[in-house]
Amino acid sequence: MFEFIGLLVVVVWLLKVAHTVPGVCSRRRSLPKTLGDKLVITGATDGIGRAYADLAAKNGIPILVLVGRNQEKLDAVKREVETKTTTVRTVQADFDSADLTKTAGFEELKRELSTAESLINCAGVSYPGAMYYEEVGVPFLDTLIRVNLMSTMIAAHLAYKGMRARGKGLLVFMGSASSLVAEPLLVGYAGTKGAIDGLGRSLQAECVSTEFGIQIQVPFMVTTKMSKIRKPSLLVPSADAYARAGLRAACHASNRTVNDSMRATICPYWSHQVILNVCQRLPRYLWEQFRLSEQKVLRKKYMAKVTKATTTA
Repeated sequence: MFEFIGLLVVVVWLLKVAHTVPGVCSRRRSLPKTLGDKLVITGATDGIGRAYADLAAKNGIPILVLVGRNQEKLDAVKREVETKTTTVRTVQADFDSADLTKTAGFEELKRELSTAESLINCAGVSYPGAMYYEEVGVPFLDTLIRVNLMSTMIAAHLAYKGMRARGKGLLVFMGSASSLVAEPLLVGYAGTKGAIDGLGRSLQAECVSTEFGIQIQVPFMVTTKMSKIRKPSLLVPSADAYARAGLRAACHASNRTVNDSMRATICPYWSHQVILNVCQRLPRYLWEQFRLSEQKVLRKKYMAKVTKATTTA
């Protein structure tokens, strides 16, 4: 009897969780219609950005613009996806530059974003390994800010101006669950992602009651080069699996803050939403101690790898 009651409680709770993820328990909307005729994706050469590019092309987006730092990788992705959609263009942009506005590709980036009907920001960088904050070099902190935060702010600004003039548009920011729950030994990364969350939430409030869709997606771990996890699992989806959930969620992006089901910050992937719900209901110190102990193990492995590389160099 108690087992049945417990199972019933779990099922009801999971259904409630599912209803908090746009697209899980609601009718699927047309992706091309939601994204408009032109989609720009930053960080499109690897991981989630590349998965988004492939999925958008499969769904028939008329114009797809891929933005990345490496032109060879951009060309490779273009060849892969251009058979699935009408027009694919690439823009080489070095988001790690000290002044993006002075780089060779900035004017082209500006031109493409000025007419974009939707923008998905996936450009980003994380720690090479778990480290205490004092172990992170100041130059790398600068890189984190430029690539994770400044590139997102600039791209959104360039796209937003055109969207504002047209009266509609969709902006999707790739945040991180580390902006919602503590992530020790990844402090600098979490800080930049927290700033992205603030950017998206405030922008949503600024354009309330308009035809803008604003969304900050905050995944936990996904199998990408950045996470250094290769094998997907129940709690760690592949980039393709995450992109499918993320693109469905983007179809439900809204600027209207009165309905919580249309809030700006979401975990699109179902198991990530379950993790977040559990984390937010646990005493904070339990999660923090759990993550700290895990990160200490990862730091030990990373430091051993660094030491080995140093001694053999």
